[in-house]
Amino acid sequence: DKDSKASSPIMMVSVPGFDPSGKVTDLAQSTSKSLTSAAMGSEEGFAIADKAIMAGSKAGTWVLLKNVHLAIKWLTELEKKLYGMNPHQNFRLFLPMEF
Repeated sequence: DKDSKASSPIMMVSVPGFDPSGKVTDLAQSTSKSLTSAAMGSEEGFAIADKAIMAGSKAGTWVLLKNVHLAIKWLTELEKKLYGMNPHQNFRLFLPMEF
């Protein structure tokens, strides 16, 4: 919590084939944080992600968006949304992606 802040997403860049999402899930469980996750790459995933971000930013929960490298255009929209948000101090947004 002290190494990150609610207004800055946590980008997790990995090599293809390695998914750090499990580490985020484990951390959430070990620290008793509520975590919502969504798989990116489809319209359904974008809708779930948008709802999770809005709810999480208000409630102070964590949101994990898997495979954001599949949603480059959507990330531009996300950046605009994040600038207009005033998130709860406990909100965290995790963005794992392959490089």
